[in-house]
Amino acid sequence: MPNIVTVLKDRVQSNPRQDAVLYLEDGTTETARLSCAELDNRAKVIAGCLQKRKLTGRTVMLLYPT
Repeated sequence: MPNIVTVLKDRVQSNPRQDAVLYLEDGTTETARLSCAELDNRAKVIAGCLQKRKLTGRTVMLLYPT
């Protein structure tokens, strides 16, 4: 059985332009979107920053403005 990382990597490789995230300002009005490839790239940037801070394997909380 594949794990979540494998499933997401496969999704990026097979459908890089497919929408992964839609931002809805008021629950209905779309203000932005991210493709699978864009989301993957942003996740890799965050992972790299955490690795540089020697937080590999540690629990972290990511907070995003709304």
